[in-house]
Amino acid sequence: GASIGENDEIRTAKGSRAMLRLTDGSLVEVSERADLSLSRGWRGATIRLDRGNVIVQAAPQHRGLLYVSTGDCLVSVKGTIFAVSRGTKGSRVSVLQGLVKVRHGAVTQLLHPGQQDASTAALEPVPIAQQISWSADSGKYLALLADFSTLGKQIESIPSPGLRYSSTLAADVPPDTVVYAAIPNLAGTLTQVGRMFDQRAQQSDALREWWTAQRGANLRQLLSQAGSFNQYLGNEIVIAVSPDASGRLRGSPVLLAEVTRPGLDTYLATQFKGAIGVYLKNNLLALSPDAVSLAKAEASIAHPGAFLQTPFYQHIAPSYQAGAGWLFAADMEQIVKSSVPPTSMAAVAGGALNNVSYLMVERRETGGRTDNRAVLNFTGPRHGPPSWLAAPAPMGSLDFVSPNAALAASFAVKNPAAMLQDILSVNAGVARALSQFESATGVDPVNDIAGALGGDVTFAVDGPLLPVPAWKLAIEVYDPARLEMSIERLIDTWNRQNTSAQGKLTLSKSQSGSTTFYALTAEKMPFETDYTFIDGYWLLAPSRALLDTAIQNRAAGVTLIRSTTFQSLVPSDGYTNFSGVVYYDLGGALAPVAAELKALGVLSPSSQASLDTFSQNNAPGLIYAYGGTDKIAVATGGSMFQLALDAMIGGSAGLLPRAMVDLKDRSNSPPQ
Repeated sequence: GASIGENDEIRTAKGSRAMLRLTDGSLVEVSERADLSLSRGWRGATIRLDRGNVIVQAAPQHRGLLYVSTGDCLVSVKGTIFAVSRGTKGSRVSVLQGLVKVRHGAVTQLLHPGQQDASTAALEPVPIAQQISWSADSGKYLALLADFSTLGKQIESIPSPGLRYSSTLAADVPPDTVVYAAIPNLAGTLTQVGRMFDQRAQQSDALREWWTAQRGANLRQLLSQAGSFNQYLGNEIVIAVSPDASGRLRGSPVLLAEVTRPGLDTYLATQFKGAIGVYLKNNLLALSPDAVSLAKAEASIAHPGAFLQTPFYQHIAPSYQAGAGWLFAADMEQIVKSSVPPTSMAAVAGGALNNVSYLMVERRETGGRTDNRAVLNFTGPRHGPPSWLAAPAPMGSLDFVSPNAALAASFAVKNPAAMLQDILSVNAGVARALSQFESATGVDPVNDIAGALGGDVTFAVDGPLLPVPAWKLAIEVYDPARLEMSIERLIDTWNRQNTSAQGKLTLSKSQSGSTTFYALTAEKMPFETDYTFIDGYWLLAPSRALLDTAIQNRAAGVTLIRSTTFQSLVPSDGYTNFSGVVYYDLGGALAPVAAELKALGVLSPSSQASLDTFSQNNAPGLIYAYGGTDKIAVATGGSMFQLALDAMIGGSAGLLPRAMVDLKDRSNSPPQ
């Protein structure tokens, strides 16, 4: 019940915990031996965590963001549930629900439920169950994670509205549009989503508590408002964005739709109370919070057809001819020209974006199969970082991954030495650093390390997650002797230059037939990496046993790519190989963790049921990429767009109907 002032220091003693409620309704659970303070500025509220653990249930932020700062890491959210740990070695962030942005150093990542990030490589991933085990509500949090995942699968299974082979709205889009999004009317889908939440909440104590609290009430209101609004509209909704008067992409979006039921004007007046501009004529609706953007739309509606003649729409038109479901298109050439300063990363990366043309993201359902595809087009051959993804090619490194893998990511990339040369050619700082590195170690990073490697690489989590995740890395190697000599030189340099307080590295060797195995250990850290060179590959893992198993499975043909599960996910197209492929099986990976939690007795019966359902319903998935001469295509037959549920719940972003609700808060234009 105590009141805490801004910048007051809060510390917990050994064996104690605390629960803080912020003025916006967010809850912060604090572990023992934690030290933190709270402040609020124009960007939002900030939790400054100096040490210890917190679990944050962030309320939706109507203005600004909620931040957690640990000194070496900055977390920002609009509304979600996540855990942060700050210790002597660094910081770790784990997400239970929603979307979380994490920044440490020059690295920024967007994390989804079940994902984790750390500010330093010294912090290895740990099961989320372990990360939140100190909390009295750990079982509830894990059950929520399982419930949201299960609901995501159920929502994904809702049949989409039929494909659209033409658009009556495209002719009314402003001709200078550079972002075009077209979605089916989701009135029926949103109603089903609400029912699914209701039904699931009756089965799960954790979800029922969340669903009846403020955050659940907010989602119920969102689903109800968006569903009610969509009932007045036709089968397609288009959102278009044009540059502002200065040519920069700062203009507000315009929503266009056909009106199929009377009473929409009364509904809008009741819901938005004049907070957005509305243009309604001849059963055609245009909405925008910006008067200038709305005027553009009004002019296009009065004189339709100009957008249909633009090169941008000519690139969009084939999507309707093939049948449009969900469609997002961006004229990247115009966006880069108008909105990316010359001093930005586009210039630093050797003009990598200079010839980018269009980005197309599509989702369609045909014959009971979902196809999600994103294509980035270029006006000529790819160069700079976009060219690092090679054309489709065989990936022998995948043969070291077993059918039991939880995750496998494999890529065919440009020659690593050429990739490093690309970086050196545009970044003098990196060139100087590598020159100093070569002088200190006697190792040439370009020729001795990158030059010894090929362009076939696979990383996998292949085995138990506890107590140490069973990871493995397989990289094509052209000159293993040169690479091994470079590794030994680097270890020798480390041992000569570092003090005894930092500890020395030890590289030991053992022989098994004609194969040499290496074990790298650290004197003062619980660290070990084992590796070997076999059949043109450099194979690494945290133990010799994992190397042996990978080699034996490969020899016996017990591999992921030969499994029926993997083959059932492979798409039907004209390609023999991929440029990149990511396989995941989260349900199978978390099943042992759920079993351990059950054995510990920390879960209620409904939480156990939620985790069981999570494991059963999370089927494996496959995301794949193709690198063409002038394009990069990424696709999946699974749910590339399942992030929508996380976004709706977490509040970091939203389904397009959510934009209609946000217009109330964002508008600074007079009613029109």
